Amino acid sequence: VMHESPSPSECPILQTDNGRINPLNNMPELTAARQPGQKLDLPADRTVSSIPKSPDSNEFWEYPSPQQMYNAMVRKGKIGDSAEVAEDAVESMVQVHNFLNEGCWQEVLEWEQPHTDQSHVQPKLLKFMGKPGVLSPRAR
Repeated sequence: VMHESPSPSECPILQTDNGRINPLNNMPELTAARQPGQKLDLPADRTVSSIPKSPDSNEFWEYPSPQQMYNAMVRKGKIGDSAEVAEDAVESMVQVHNFLNEGCWQEVLEWEQPHTDQSHVQPKLLKFMGKPGVLSPRAR
């Protein structure tokens, strides 16, 4: 059981330039570099979540910075000439993203509480499995 306060860890992204996907979060490397033609300066600082990583560490997952989220939206074609996302909305998007993830983690903890009470082992999130190209049952 972990009793220490959260300590941020380095981003678990594979440090390659070849676009490989990190199996821990199913994402390519998230760069914090400003994009050409970007109008706003976005924060590059990441927020440490309350979600613990592997059982062998005292590390916590980090959320993407607004700049990293912006870069991901550019990569996915959501920001640009035919923009679906306004550049000035990215910081708010990150706040909502983080808030929803924290709420989901609290739901997981509540769901796991009977097992946690019995085993005295706190849940940890080993990896993410994003499926951005697959519609959720609700979206269908």
